[in-house]
Amino acid sequence: MKEQNTLEIDVLQLFRALWKRKLVILLVAIITSSVAFAYSTFVIKPEFTSTTRIYVVNRNQEE
Repeated sequence: MKEQNTLEIDVLQLFRALWKRKLVILLVAIITSSVAFAYSTFVIKPEFTSTTRIYVVNRNQEE
């Protein structure tokens, strides 16, 4: 029979490693989202525009 190569992942160890680097992960997320927001706001020109109108009708009033 063939040998099966198995890889065990300790979820708690993975969580601890992520928790140690939580500040780096948070800073990278903030920086990349800020750059994406700035790029989409100031660099990209809008191609489409849309408008919406909402009409509220009161059913209690007689016409």
